[in-house]
Amino acid sequence: MEGTYGPSRGQVTTRKVRPSEQCHLVESMTPTELVWLDLGETGRAWVRSSLQQGRALSKAFLAVTELQSTRTWAYVPASRENDVSDDVAGSLASGGVFSPAGATSAWESSFSRLRAAHGLLIVEDELATPADPFLARFHGSFATNETDVFHWYTLREESAPAEVESFIHSRSSAYPLNAFLIDSPLAGLPTSLPSEFLENLVSSVDAVIVSAWDGESVAVCQVHQ
Repeated sequence: MEGTYGPSRGQVTTRKVRPSEQCHLVESMTPTELVWLDLGETGRAWVRSSLQQGRALSKAFLAVTELQSTRTWAYVPASRENDVSDDVAGSLASGGVFSPAGATSAWESSFSRLRAAHGLLIVEDELATPADPFLARFHGSFATNETDVFHWYTLREESAPAEVESFIHSRSSAYPLNAFLIDSPLAGLPTSLPSEFLENLVSSVDAVIVSAWDGESVAVCQVHQ
């Protein structure tokens, strides 16, 4: 099914999620019916704004990527499909669209669609700097350059969506959240990241995940489709 949200903004396309794609959290919960939305140019503008507020990896990605050639999409509750389609820009900036169960379902559907079973997931830490004392006691996997901190997670076939979601949200406050799916044979990142390394890394970005709906869920910018 398709809908429009104004000729000046482009077109939003939707697809009903097959029952097999719906996420049944626990038997006592009612599954949230979702639809897949192509967010069009408005979605790309949202991603661009998030990246412009990001750190070195975001800036390196923007410098070499033509966002116009990417596809930006999200899963939203079917009950809110018309509201989102009618005002994509306003919806992306607002909360109250997703219930907790709906947000989890949307993330699991997004993760499944991305087929993220290998490579690296890198989350920019929008608050930390390499000089922060807590890093000396921090047990997670991270790398730094002169000014920024980057958290990384190695994706595997057995990586559970809930585990990956927990990693993302524990490494970012969501304002902004910029996470990068990297198609790379690397098992991790070196401790120190020179600018040349980051510039090479962005050429392997498959998708960027950014915060949306006031942190309730995410929008995905897919580079390789």
